[in-house]
Amino acid sequence: MIYLTRFEKLHTPENPGYPFTVPLVAALEGIEFASPVTVFAGDNGSGKTTLLELMAAKLSSVRIGAGNRGERRALLEGAARHFRVTRTRTQRLCFYFTAEDFSRELEARTEIRRDAEAALREIEEGYGGRSAYARGLASMPFARTIGEMDAQYRSDLTERSHGEGFLDFFGKRLVRGGLYLLDEPEAALTYFNQLVLLNMIRDAIAQDCQFILSTHSPVLCACPGAEIYELQPEGPVKTDYDSLANVRFLRMFLAEREKLLRL
Repeated sequence: MIYLTRFEKLHTPENPGYPFTVPLVAALEGIEFASPVTVFAGDNGSGKTTLLELMAAKLSSVRIGAGNRGERRALLEGAARHFRVTRTRTQRLCFYFTAEDFSRELEARTEIRRDAEAALREIEEGYGGRSAYARGLASMPFARTIGEMDAQYRSDLTERSHGEGFLDFFGKRLVRGGLYLLDEPEAALTYFNQLVLLNMIRDAIAQDCQFILSTHSPVLCACPGAEIYELQPEGPVKTDYDSLANVRFLRMFLAEREKLLRL
């Protein structure tokens, strides 16, 4: 299913600041989406994250820690007014997801769990002379917090490897009919787990989901049927897998490793 079919710039404001100072955004006219999976590839600094964040702002995407608005996010939300989206229909959920946001979520969950466990210990010590009923009543909200965290995932995310936790966390947010914007999700994943994520994406496509992701990963870029754009200062350029700069470099490195490492 394709929900978002076009993202385009209406005009550039007078005295433009960020993100219009990013060459890709300055040159962008519009970009079409004709596949359930679209990949934004490009070198560091090419504008992949900025473009995806602009789209997320325009689509009012759900984001982990959405209440924590920084100056950058405020600028992007203001800039989004100068863009337009075209859809075939409205998706059930639009979710913007980054490995960085997941790391912050893990830190927040660790702190919440630590505080709840500390409160339970204080209650156990401070209610020594009270009835079991009184101790249970005082403990209830903190025990519930820990229980809900454990029930939400197969196990506590903070006790698992970063990649395993990432996949479990993301998988819980996949719903039928969703539109997902993923910014460099491979940052948390081994090559094998990138393949696991790719298979999760393929399964979700069968559940009427659409994905737009920015990535350096040759594994994620290889998603069957994906439409690939290489982001360049003059704008997005549609390309194919074998023509991608990072794929060509990786093949050269693997074939000429010993020669390159002697440079």
